[in-house]
Amino acid sequence: MNKTSNETLVDKFEAGTHLPEAKATKPATIIASNLFGLDETTIVRTRKHPQEGFSIFLQVASREGGVVQLVLGRQVCDAIYRQRDRLMDRSTPASRQRARASRERARVRAAKAAKKAAKAAS
Repeated sequence: MNKTSNETLVDKFEAGTHLPEAKATKPATIIASNLFGLDETTIVRTRKHPQEGFSIFLQVASREGGVVQLVLGRQVCDAIYRQRDRLMDRSTPASRQRARASRERARVRAAKAAKKAAKAAS
């Protein structure tokens, strides 16, 4: 593909999306309006490449701000994922119960493995 100076972010993102080893989602369009009558349309598309990792393409269009296009790279995507993960599993009764169950399963697996190793050693 011959890159020219008038190639847009969309073009560059799409070019990477069609690489054989890349996986990409279909664009998701979110149309939001609030009490003040400010309408905004956002298009989100995520791509995963084995070497480059995740990248997210955002296009936000509004009457007030025009059209803004952003491509969020791997490090930004990783930071967003980490922050979301930390917020989603804050110390709630349900998350504490999941953690207890996970620790119990690990304890049972370790006990079974030790018992199997002792039996094999005999």
